[in-house]
Amino acid sequence: MIGIDSLKTKIAANDAAQRKSAKAAYQSWRDTLTTAERLRAANAPLSGDALKASLVAIAESGVPNKLGSRDNALYSSNFGHLSLLIAEDAPNKRLALQGRYIVGQVLNQCRGFTTEQRRDVMVSVISAYWGNVTTGLVQIPDELWHTGLSRQVIEQWAECLCPELLEEQRHDEMANRAAYSFALNSIQALMPAKPQLFTVKRSDDEMVYVRNTRGGSVGIGQIVFKGDDVTPLTALQYAEVQEEAAYTNNVASGVLHVVTPEDAATLITEGGA
Repeated sequence: MIGIDSLKTKIAANDAAQRKSAKAAYQSWRDTLTTAERLRAANAPLSGDALKASLVAIAESGVPNKLGSRDNALYSSNFGHLSLLIAEDAPNKRLALQGRYIVGQVLNQCRGFTTEQRRDVMVSVISAYWGNVTTGLVQIPDELWHTGLSRQVIEQWAECLCPELLEEQRHDEMANRAAYSFALNSIQALMPAKPQLFTVKRSDDEMVYVRNTRGGSVGIGQIVFKGDDVTPLTALQYAEVQEEAAYTNNVASGVLHVVTPEDAATLITEGGA
């Protein structure tokens, strides 16, 4: 059994280690921000290796789960400022993301937030809409990718979250740029689900209906498409079968055909430059 004194010592040591880690993380943020500012001042584009280095530094320093809490406002502000610097020079790869899907992710991020903090989230989204930003995300160790959120999508997002603030932002477009860190953090939370991030368009029930035009069942992954019948798929299921070569081959040969909606889904990693 651990004695009281030993336990106190152990707790104190853990606290000291956590403080040291937090201080190091904060310094990493400051160093990265300084580098970004210097690059901007020198009119050097924050792209390629410089962009990747900045993003890796961010990821390795650790991102707080709730960036906008009042007790780490400075940390949050630095993150938001740096993310905007990166966004200005990130590649403009455009993607289609459904506002309603993102709203669900953002609301999950807001659990336990105070009313004031939730308001910050709403403001951040609307600020992102007005800034029409392109967000750089990193997945350690090597994969670097970018998403461009269109004005239309972010406007949907903003109106769903907090329509009354949209009017406020029309009079002061980027007054709350620092709060944008909330939006970036929410988008970053989507990283683990990247292969499944599809958007279902023009479908009332948000389902994709795929017809097997021939007799005999076709099994792809966990899905079985019965012969001469229509199989309903959720966006997630549709995303999973899209990853299978067998699905692509069957679509190309005309065996499988998306009945509705016609432009059923778009993978998050697709999109024109």
